[in-house]
Amino acid sequence: MERAARSGELAEGCDVRRTADAFHQIHFGLSFEEGFFKGLDLEALRGQYHYLYELIRRRET
Repeated sequence: MERAARSGELAEGCDVRRTADAFHQIHFGLSFEEGFFKGLDLEALRGQYHYLYELIRRRET
């Protein structure tokens, strides 16, 4: 994630540590919750990651 910030891939002002924590929490939250009830839905996890990435990526102007 730090490499993405240095390369300009992420939006200016993106807090790398907090964003990495968010990705981590999404993974463990879905894994834990869905693991108990119905099994981890990898497409749902992929969708959550994609959504978060779209929020933080740098937009071309």
